[in-house]
Amino acid sequence: MRTNNDHRRQEVRQIVKNACDQLNQEGVDARNYVEQLAWLFFLKAFDESESRRQEEAAFDDIPYERRLSGEYAWSSWAKDTDHPDQMLEFVQGKLWTKLTSPDPKKGLGDDLLAQRFRRIFENVRNYCRRGASFAKVVQQVDKLHFSSETDVIVLSEIYEDLLKRVAADSAGYAGEFYTQRHIIRAMVEVVQPKAGERIYDPCFGTAGFLAEAADHIRDHANLSGKQLDNLQRHTFYGMENKPLTYLLGTMNMILHGIEGANLELAHTLEVHSQNVGEKNKYDVILSNP
Repeated sequence: MRTNNDHRRQEVRQIVKNACDQLNQEGVDARNYVEQLAWLFFLKAFDESESRRQEEAAFDDIPYERRLSGEYAWSSWAKDTDHPDQMLEFVQGKLWTKLTSPDPKKGLGDDLLAQRFRRIFENVRNYCRRGASFAKVVQQVDKLHFSSETDVIVLSEIYEDLLKRVAADSAGYAGEFYTQRHIIRAMVEVVQPKAGERIYDPCFGTAGFLAEAADHIRDHANLSGKQLDNLQRHTFYGMENKPLTYLLGTMNMILHGIEGANLELAHTLEVHSQNVGEKNKYDVILSNP
């Protein structure tokens, strides 16, 4: 007997396959369509989290101002698939300026979230050259629901599968090495990270260790609201030197339900300091040395 979850799993796999097929037809290679899907997933997931926060704020009668509102919200421009050329022109021009401009009037401002957006979108690109092709990929991504546990679990599986394929095609590419999932899981099981601990990966790559640690903590504890908030914002820390890998890791954490991980785009050895105060030290370090 097929359950609704099984049916949805199949649907999600088909959606991602359709998007990949479309990119393949456009002549985009596997390494680049992982990047393409990553930033589209990122914008769709961010739009959903903004909608969720807006609903929560309305319920508590608190004003909430979306960071990407009006025409800049995914829920606005991604629906304009009947005008694919205009959609592509808008994304390449106005939206990209909004996401990358350091000018507060043109961009998102200068807080940590705005800086994260700038770091990501200054270093990725849109590989779809034709509006019709881009609109078809966006249409597929729009069918995904990052608020649905089934979608997120299946997406994280597919995503890691794509990353593995890319890693196999270019093993050790510029110093990148993909750590097999079963090895990560075994290491996390041995270390047993707990709620309330600060967990660090100095070269987080696609954030496999941090994502697995997040799953482990949630699976082994019944967390209070305060602990869940702490898990979101004060538990996971990491550095990554490569912009694309940084985006993939950030996206992987979102897919594993952690939107507030403290991930920095930086060279670990360059920013390393001998004089670290107690409050800035970590309880757990999980990494592939």
